[in-house]
Order: sequence, then structure tokens, then C-alpha cells
Amino acid sequence: MFEEELGTRGAASRSGRLEESSGLVRLTPLPGQWTILLVSAAFMVVLLVLGIRMTHVEAEFLRSAALSDAGRYSEAIAEFRTVYTSEVAEPAARAGMSVVHDYQHQTNALPLPATLSMELGGRLSKATGGRVLLYSDHPFPERAAQRAPLDEFQLEALRQLRRRPAEAVYVFEEYQGVPAVRYATADLMRPSCVQCHNEHPQSPRRDWRVGDVRGVLEVVRPLHPQTQATNLALQNTVWLVVGAGVLGLLALALVALQLRGRTAMARDLLQIATDMNHSLRDQIQRGEESERQRLSLEEQILYAQKLETVGLLAGGVAHDFNNLLTAILGNATLAAEGLPDASPQRLYLEQVQHGCHRAGALTRQLLAYAGREATEKSSVELSKVIADIADILGAAVPDNVTVGYEIDNHLPPILADRAQLEQVALNLFTNACESAATNDGEVLVRVIAATPGTGEDSLVLGAVDRAEEFIALEVRDSGPGLDAYTRSRIFDPFFSTKGAGRGLGLAALLGIVRSHDGVLELDSAPGEGATFRVLFPAQFTPTQLAPPPLDGSEASGNGTEALLSVLLVDDDTALRSATAKLLSNAGHRVIEAPGGVEALAVMDSAEGEVSVVVLDMRMPGMGGAETLHHLRKQWPTVPVLITSGDPGELSTIDIQQHPKTRFLQKPYDLRMLQCELGALLRSDG
Repeated sequence: MFEEELGTRGAASRSGRLEESSGLVRLTPLPGQWTILLVSAAFMVVLLVLGIRMTHVEAEFLRSAALSDAGRYSEAIAEFRTVYTSEVAEPAARAGMSVVHDYQHQTNALPLPATLSMELGGRLSKATGGRVLLYSDHPFPERAAQRAPLDEFQLEALRQLRRRPAEAVYVFEEYQGVPAVRYATADLMRPSCVQCHNEHPQSPRRDWRVGDVRGVLEVVRPLHPQTQATNLALQNTVWLVVGAGVLGLLALALVALQLRGRTAMARDLLQIATDMNHSLRDQIQRGEESERQRLSLEEQILYAQKLETVGLLAGGVAHDFNNLLTAILGNATLAAEGLPDASPQRLYLEQVQHGCHRAGALTRQLLAYAGREATEKSSVELSKVIADIADILGAAVPDNVTVGYEIDNHLPPILADRAQLEQVALNLFTNACESAATNDGEVLVRVIAATPGTGEDSLVLGAVDRAEEFIALEVRDSGPGLDAYTRSRIFDPFFSTKGAGRGLGLAALLGIVRSHDGVLELDSAPGEGATFRVLFPAQFTPTQLAPPPLDGSEASGNGTEALLSVLLVDDDTALRSATAKLLSNAGHRVIEAPGGVEALAVMDSAEGEVSVVVLDMRMPGMGGAETLHHLRKQWPTVPVLITSGDPGELSTIDIQQHPKTRFLQKPYDLRMLQCELGALLRSDG
């Protein structure tokens, strides 16, 4: 449409400028021209009216003749069926003969009236063309198996004939390549047929009454015989019209010869202008398409570079920051040893340790954004999680929004990552407050037991297992709501309804829910607010997520009570020193190595004396992955505990393929370290 309009406007503007600048393309009226044009126009109007009238008469004649023929044909078939029923089938049945559909395979049997009517119609149709059908929406099983499904006309004929049995239903359409009429009449239930149809063992219906429409008799009659006759009758008229048209065209030709010379130049100029317009339009379109492709490619490259930069930045910052946190946590633990429980200094150090753990949770969220997070699931109570972050949630509430809570504190726990649960709750609550603030609305936060997939119009994402019991976090707002298009795309990455939004919050939320085998539901409509419901499977059996600490009571039952000889490999001096001191205070022998080369040298000189290797992944020179390869090649049975502040580095190795190998994410404390060492030593590889 745009191209046609562009070409038309270009041609019109150029031809207009040509007419204004040159008198050669301006047509000069000839003497008597208007008179000739008016006479020619009147003559063409007469021809047009005559042609329309002839076409209308022909069509009416064909339809009338076809309907009359089809009606007589249908009446003949119906009358034959009536005579056969009363004069042949009924006396034969009273005489003991069988009147059945499958009469050809039985002796002393006659066909049913319907069967014989269809066979008679078929034979007549072979001679004259067309088709005869007898069908019902309550057919006997043997006929239903042989019959094709009813088409649209047949179904409509059944409906109309049941309402008005006395009026035939017909339609004109193509049949075997020629025009034809489909003519349908009602097949009414006769008194002599009611008992047979109601008592027959295979009858699909047993409440027939006299006069019921039990089916339809359809006759298909081609129209070509009538068409040929009509064409012969109209040939003379057509020749007269052609002759008159030729005379009119001769008159117009005389005028055209006078105008041809003057319009030739205008046509040539118009063609040149049109060609130039088309060429210019094609060049513009190619340029625009090339520019769109360039911008699209540039945008994709920039976005890929951005993601790569964020990933590298997040991994590097998280690793270095977690190394610092591990060193701080270790030194705080060492400083707290030996202090009385009531000592203020011990309380301060415990606050430092708590802050280190919370800072570690923040780095995990940074890694999650970069797609490099390792989750730490444990048994948690969802109601307690919401209560613990109530102050944080309250800070996000605008002044014109009212917030309510309905929390059931007697629900079973769930298996989840607490930090990710807090992220989900904060994301949903912040979005709900922003939505409710547009109309001074309300936000309701609920923690309840729920069943997923119960809403009629809910958008449900995730695998729904109704056999499980779910604990739900529901956040409801009274804001403007979401339309169908927004609902269908709201969880797509980079889709946002906010001008300053990145469109990653709900996409990340959906990923967290799926990683917890949960379900995410959304109920919303324009003007009705929105309800987000996150459901997690309830946990009824306590789950041991990590092995118990390596202390005397547990070691005695697992064969690990002997002191360990630990090779600690890490390039961070403060972290290595603090961790070595913690292990030494716990009674273990520690050998320190600042890199992979030094670690392999220790293993060569102290073969058989090293019980376990604690190996950092990111080190200068020989990194953790290369060091692990050499350790497994030369000392395949030595247990190795890999540590790193960036779980994304594990993509370079496959821990499952290395026997007696586990991973511990930084920051960690002595309890966590001993817990992993105990699990590593007790594993079968």
C-alpha cells in the first residue's frame, strides 16, 4: 500500500510539473469532442444495462429450471419409495420375507425402502449425472460405518427441515467441475415405519413419532444441460450486442487517432518519471533495510558485550570480595576463641561474622544476576522469612499505600535458598507497592497453604502436581491491573512496563521459582489489580543438606576421628593464614602452598602424608583446574575440596567425573569447612 501510494504520488507530482512547464503534454480539445464522448458514454451505458439484464435473466432461468428439475426428481424418488414400501416391502414382510439393508447376502430377502431408493438414485445418476443421498443424524450403525461425515450443507439442511419440514432447502455450487443444485427435502416418519424403527435392536433412537423428520433426501442435479440450451438461445442477442459495440468502438477510434499524437509525448515523459521514481524508491528501501540491519547487529553486539562484561565483572569482584570475607571471617573466629561468652568483644566479633555471612549473600545475588550462582537450599519456614524482612519491606511502602499481612505461622517448612526467597519477596512487594501507589490503593501479603492451578483465568507457570501440598507467598495489589498482552509477556526477559525498568526482575524471579520446583501464578485484569502467587512444595521430612561437622562425637562413628594432614592451596596470604590457624586450632596438621606448582611439589615430597587437599580455583600461574588435573593424574585417591568465590569457574571442570571431589563456596567458616571435609572423607567417590 505504501509503495503504491509513493509511486502514485511521485508520478502525479512529476506529471503535474511537466504539464506546467511544457505545453506539448497538455491535450487540446478537438471540435465536437464532447458531443462524441457523451454519445459514446450513453451508448456504453445502454450496452452495460443490456448485458446486466441478460445476465440476470439467464441466471433466473437457470435457477428456476434447475429447482423445478430437482424437485420433480426428488418427488419421483420419494413416490417410488412410498409405493415400494406399501406395495412390496410391507406385504413381503407379512409373508415372512426379510426386508433388510444387506439383502444381497441373504436368501429370500428384499432391500429396505431406503436402501432401494439410494440404489435407484445411484443408477439414475450414472445415466443423467448428479447424485441421490438419503442421510440422517440418527443412522443405523451399519450405515454410519459406511457413510462419510456430514458436510456443512447437510447439517444445515437437517436443522432447517426440522423447523420447517414442508420447505425444501437448496444451494447452488460446483459438483464435479460443473454448476449444480443440491436440493434437500424432509424424509418424514410414516405410520408403518414407527414401530419398526422404535423396536429394531440396532435403532439409535426409540422415541419416533409419526411426522418426525427422520432424515433428509438430497438430490444433486447438474445445470449444464440448461446452460447449453440458454447459451444457444442467447447467441443471436450476443452477436447483435457485439455488432453495436464494434460501431461504438469505431467512433471512439476516430477520436483516439486525433488524440494519440498529442498524448504520446506525455506518456513517454510519464514513463520516464515513473521509472525514475521506482528506481529512487528501491534505492531508499535498500538503504533503509541496510541501516536497520546495521543497527540491529550493532545492538546485538553491544548487548552481548554488556552481558560478557557484567559476567566477568561480577565473577572477578565476587571472587576477590569473597576471599576478603573469608579472611575476615577466619580472623574474627580466631579472635573470638577463648573469650568468655558474656564478653562484649565476643559479641562484637559475632556481629562481624554475621555481617560477613550477609555480605556473602549479597555476592551470591550478584553472581545470580551474572548467571554464576550456586544455591544453598535448606529447610526454612516461609512465614519466618517474611517476618524477618518485614522492616526491609516496610521501607519500600509509599505514603499513600496501605499494607496488610495474613501469615499462617503453623505451616510446614519448605526446601529453599533463604537469600533467594528474600529476593522473590522483595521483588513482588516492591512491584505491588508501585502499582498500588497509582490510585492510593492497598497491598496484601499472605503466607498460606494453597493448591496450584485453581484459578479459572490464572496464568500458571511451572509443573503442577496436585498430589503435593504447597506453601504459597501471595502478594496482591489494588492497582490498575494488567491487560492480556502484558500478562502474556510479563515474565519474558527484558520486557518491562516501567520506563526505567530493565525487565529482568520477574524473569529472574521465574528462574528462582523453577529452580525450587515451584509454581508461579498470576491473576489480573484491567481495573482489577494483580495477584502474584509463588508456591513451593511443602517439606514434611527433614532433609540433611550437608554432612555433620567434623568433631569428636561425629568422627567416632564414621572413622574420621584421626587428625588430618591438610594441604591448603590458596594464593591469598591472609585467607590462607587464617584458615590454616583455624584448622590447626581444631587439631589438624596444615601444610600451606601459595600456588599449584608449590602444591604439586609438596605432594611429591610428602607422598602418603597428605590426607586431603583444600584447593582454590583462581590462582596466578597454574590455576585450580590445571592443578586438579595433575593431582588426579598422579594421586587419584587423594580427596580434594575445591573452594572459590565464583561458582561460575566450575564450568571448566566436571566434579562428577572426579572421585572424592567436592565444592565449597567462599566465604566459609570453620564449621562449614569441617562439615565439607567430613562429607568428602566419608564419600565413596
